[in-house]
Amino acid sequence: MLGAGAFKDCIGLKSVIFPARLERIEENVFSGCENVGEISFLGKLSWWKTAMERSLSWHEGCAATVVKCADGIAAI
Repeated sequence: MLGAGAFKDCIGLKSVIFPARLERIEENVFSGCENVGEISFLGKLSWWKTAMERSLSWHEGCAATVVKCADGIAAI
């Protein structure tokens, strides 16, 4: 699980790789992280789209528009 505000105000952060076993992402993980332009998920696209629990605001604050999964790309 990534807790609320996990990367808050990490202005030097440019990319993030989530492990395949990630099951939950809480709100505002990237608050104040406007330089994050790339998000990767080592798991399958189907898991990201259906089983992964994500807050509606998990991605707010970052520049990334997609998540690159191991077998495809998901729009944010």
